[in-house]
Amino acid sequence: MPIPPRPTPVKRFTGAGSGKLVENWGYREDSQPRVEETLEARHIDWARDVAWVPNIWLSYGYIAAAYQGKTVLM
Repeated sequence: MPIPPRPTPVKRFTGAGSGKLVENWGYREDSQPRVEETLEARHIDWARDVAWVPNIWLSYGYIAAAYQGKTVLM
């Protein structure tokens, strides 16, 4: 019996922008990058930095965003 082809793996990255948004992107070798999820913080200034820590044992990871208004959200 032939082995079915493996699905193309998804590479993921997170970015922050001026619109108070943190966006999670997905990218496959056979397609264009696309936004998979958008996280919006209410009443907070620009997102200046973001860090993403994937968890290889669980189905979720952690995202921390630092905002210009001296606030960090996880």
